[in-house]
Amino acid sequence: MGQEGPAPAAVDYVEFVRMLNPDGKLRHYPGSPWPASQMLRESDRLRLYELHSSDLSTCKNASPTPVAR
Repeated sequence: MGQEGPAPAAVDYVEFVRMLNPDGKLRHYPGSPWPASQMLRESDRLRLYELHSSDLSTCKNASPTPVAR
């Protein structure tokens, strides 16, 4: 039997995107590293790598903790 409706993880992601766009207009949507970083517990550690150097400043501005170069 096929699954009815979207997967729970997809529903969670859509709700997360809606939270970032409260007026209903899609202006902001995070790549997968951003929501993952928002779900970290205090004891968790996460290392993310940006492959496009032109996006590094955006990542630095969005990060709650220092970003290594």
